[in-house]
Parts: sequence; C-alpha cells; structure tokens
Amino acid sequence: MSESPKTNFSRRKMLGSAGQIVATAVISPFMQEAEVRAAAGADRVTVLPGRTYLSGWGGHGAPPKGPRPAAGTGVTAEWSKRSGPGEVSFADAKALTTTAGFSKPGEYVLVLTVSDGRTSASSTLNVTVDTPPPARQLDAVYTKDFKIDSPFWNARVKAQIVNWIPHCIDMINRTDLNLGPGGIDNFVEAGKALRGEPHGKHKGYVFSNAWVHQTVEAMSIALMCDAQGDAEIVAAQAKMRATLDDWIPKILAAQEPDGYLQTAFTLQREEPQRGTSSTEPLKHWERRGDHEGYVAGYFLESAINHYLMSGKKDARLYNAAKKLADCWCANLGPAPKKPWYDGHQEMEQALVRFGRFVNDMEGGGKGDSYIQLAKFLLYCRYTSARNEREKAEYDQSH
Repeated sequence: MSESPKTNFSRRKMLGSAGQIVATAVISPFMQEAEVRAAAGADRVTVLPGRTYLSGWGGHGAPPKGPRPAAGTGVTAEWSKRSGPGEVSFADAKALTTTAGFSKPGEYVLVLTVSDGRTSASSTLNVTVDTPPPARQLDAVYTKDFKIDSPFWNARVKAQIVNWIPHCIDMINRTDLNLGPGGIDNFVEAGKALRGEPHGKHKGYVFSNAWVHQTVEAMSIALMCDAQGDAEIVAAQAKMRATLDDWIPKILAAQEPDGYLQTAFTLQREEPQRGTSSTEPLKHWERRGDHEGYVAGYFLESAINHYLMSGKKDARLYNAAKKLADCWCANLGPAPKKPWYDGHQEMEQALVRFGRFVNDMEGGGKGDSYIQLAKFLLYCRYTSARNEREKAEYDQSH
C-alpha cells in the first residue's frame, strides 16, 4: 500500500483554497460580462470625394439595437485602416463618432478598437469607395407627345389611363372617405384659410397632398400619350383635362404668400392615428417625420410634367414650383439659415431634377441654387439630427 504524497497544506489552507475556487467560479461569469466590447457599425458605400460618417460603439454588455449612446466612463477608442488601396483620413481617429475620407476608390476595411484599460476589443466594417460621377451629368430626356405600339405595353398603358388614373381622380375628389381621407378638399380649405374665410381642418395624413401631386403628374404624362383613336382612352383623357382645369386653381390658391405649400401646415390637423383630434399649426422644417420634403418634391415633379404636357405654354404650376423652391432656398442652408433634412429624400432628387430643368428652360444658371440646396440637405442627414432617435438606419440618417 503506497503512501499519499506529503503536503504542506494545513486544514485551514485547504479550506481557504476551496473558498477561492468557489468565489472564482461564481464571479467568473460577471467578469466575462464586464469585458469591453466594440461595434464598428454597418458596411457601407461612399463616393469620392465624399466622406463616410462613422458611428461606432464601445462599452460593456451587448451593443444597443437602437441609437448608440456614448461610450462609458474610462473607455477609449481608436479607428484605423486594416486594408485598402489608398490612404484613409479620420477627422478624429479617437472618437467613436467621426468621419473618414479616402484617397482612392476600392475596397477598404476599417477597424474600431476600444479599451477600458483592462480588456480590449475590436470590430471591423467594410467600405466600398466608388469613383465620382462624370463632371457633366447625363442629359435629361424630357417626356413629349409619344405613341406606344407594343404587344407588351399597349394593354398595360391603357389600363393605367382608362382605369387606374380615373380611379385616383374619383377618390381624391371625394370628401366622405374614412380610410385615406384628404384629397383636393384639403387644398380648398387651405385656400379659404389664406383668404380669411371660414374653413375646415386638414384631413388625413400630413403627407396626403402628395397623392394629389402624384396624380397631377400621372395625368400630365398620360395626356402626352397618343390615343390612336381608342375611344376609351380619348374619354379618359378628356376627364383628365377637365380635372386639371378644376384642380390647378385650387392647388395654387393653397400656396402661402412666401411660396410654401403643404396644407397640413396651413390648417389645423386631425390626426387620429396619433391619438389626437387636432393640433395647432406645425412649425416649418422641425420634425423630419412631417414629410415636408416628400410633399414639396412631388409638387416640383408634377410641375415639370405639366409644363411639358402643355407644350411649355401653361406655366402656372411651373412658376408656383419656382416660388416654392425659392422659399426653401430662403430658409434652409448654411448659417444663418436653418439646417434640416426630411425622413424621405424625395425633395433632394426633385430639387436636382427641377434645378436642371430650370437651367434648360431659362439658362443662365437660374436653377443652380436648387441643386446646391439638394446637396446641402444631403449633408444635413445625421449631422443636424435633433436627438439620437433621429439618427436612424430606417431613413439612412445613421
């Protein structure tokens, strides 16, 4: 029978060691949870010479799913380039929220490293850097009188002209809708308000005006289509001409003296979807969810197509669109003007399209200010957010 090896442990030492082992087993999960973690953010694409906006996270526990708060006390961060064909310049490499610029196009991998002095962690994101567009943009192909003769398209275009657009007209003309209310009646009431007459409240969503503008645009394009003797198309087009004759004066009467046009801001609002029966008039260019750019952009685009449909003879909507764009340019822009951006980017694309259209129609760079405003609004995304909730991936403002 062999003897156990001798040890210098006393009973007290053995019990003490066991206590340390138990304590380590209990504390270990919490120590692991306390290890610092990093999240660099989503992969993205940027175009030279633009910069990409970085919004990293560093802290303990799981990264938040929503807007990312600042790092905790004692956490440091640093951005660096792991790979890529060119140089990367960080506005502040030691800030979680910063920007990065690139010297060459190609595929880059950026690394965010965070540390709490005891542990460190890193996270990567991929950036595809594309070449800039040509200095001279592609010329627009403006819609004009056209004829469709295609086995594929004939029936589909006829369905739009004969069925869908007239249906939209009928729904927008109704004042008794419980689902999707707010059509041309909102413009009628806004016109009354601006004339100082008794008037009703805005109906429907804050963006209800957009349906009217989109239908004006659709009618204008449909009226440029050669009916080729089709009696149903001829009748539908006659209805569209009569509708434009009725709607355009009502739309113009709802435009405020400074050029602003959105009836939800001219009238008191009913918004049962938010649990309220009415509100006081809204502040212009305040909440990005109020669809100001969404509605205004569709008005600009409807004006372009109406002007073309008229053979450039009826400039009523075209002139009103310039007045609206001038209003935006007078109020939004670098200081002392106001920075702002919409949840949707409809106004940005409409301003570029409208600015180029004005330049083509009038020359002399008269539309350049609209194009510059579009660029400014794009740069305002994220940077002019009023709070962390407005830095959202949902509308590309993160």
